[in-house]
Amino acid sequence: MLVGMLTSMGCKRETAAPQARFSINTHFGYASRIITFDASTSTDPDGEMYALLARWDFDADGSWDSDYSLEKGINWSFDGSGYHQVILDVMDPDGLTSQALDSILIFGPLPDSLMTDPRDNQQYRIVKINGLWFMAENLRFGTCIPSSTVQTDNDLVEYYAYDDDTANIRVYGGYYSQSEALNYGMHTNNQGICPPGWRVPDKADWELIDIKVAHYFIRDYYGSDGSTGTLVKREFHISVRCVKNRD
Repeated sequence: MLVGMLTSMGCKRETAAPQARFSINTHFGYASRIITFDASTSTDPDGEMYALLARWDFDADGSWDSDYSLEKGINWSFDGSGYHQVILDVMDPDGLTSQALDSILIFGPLPDSLMTDPRDNQQYRIVKINGLWFMAENLRFGTCIPSSTVQTDNDLVEYYAYDDDTANIRVYGGYYSQSEALNYGMHTNNQGICPPGWRVPDKADWELIDIKVAHYFIRDYYGSDGSTGTLVKREFHISVRCVKNRD
């Protein structure tokens, strides 16, 4: 009887709440500029970190801006200037939760300018960050084709519209294959499909403008360890923001 009682008592599992933690790639930024939040340092004393669910409240107003997700990283931009308190809420498989709080100072939008693509006279907003001119809109140069048609090396720059809806081109720009974005290697200095004097950004460009480059972004765009610096040719579709060649 005593053995049975001890066995029964031993089956009871004690649980503990997770520990919510997160980092921000910068504690001050500019309105409408992407900020990266990373909750991957959160822990669960009872299990594996990957099983934790995370959600975010970017104004600490009690209204969650994202649903629970296994993804621990998220990008966000703020419309208004001033201090913004950010709350991370994590939940473990037992339904126990924990929260962490941090704040970020947002200034007004970066001063910007306009450039005109001489190939089709379309205008794009551009911003200068740490001495580098960078397109603040996605490129929409070329011919829009249906997603059922394959982009090929045919002397035409081709792109897809998001959801095959041409009304989305103004918002999201065009979606190009990697090979199309690099113009099938027809240009030197990584110009790709960018206007004359501009080029497809490399890893060093993203680092210069102080935008944290996520691991998956480095792997998929710049090779398994990011050492290539320039885009690798993979046949999935990307939006393109060009950078101006350095003087």
